Amino acid sequence: VAHRFIDEQTLTHVLSDQLGLPLADLAANAVDRRLLQLAGPKWCAQHRVAPLAGAEDEMILVMADPTDEPVIDAARQTFRCKVTPAIASPRAIVEALAA
Repeated sequence: VAHRFIDEQTLTHVLSDQLGLPLADLAANAVDRRLLQLAGPKWCAQHRVAPLAGAEDEMILVMADPTDEPVIDAARQTFRCKVTPAIASPRAIVEALAA
């Protein structure tokens, strides 16, 4: 990405396919503000994650790096539910958190 061989959006699509994780459309799915406050906006921005609403005992955590197990574990402890990772570009996450 830094050398412009591939753009951020294409890389995110490729990673979604390679990792078998859903690609989150943060323009169509709003960040859950209650969950955002629970985790802390600063923590979410630092780790480039965005919480989306889910079922009662499960939530979707949109991540720039969905292989970051310590962040997933921290989210499980914070939200006290099953955390299902999804992927989005870092830029899309930053924009969604700022909206």
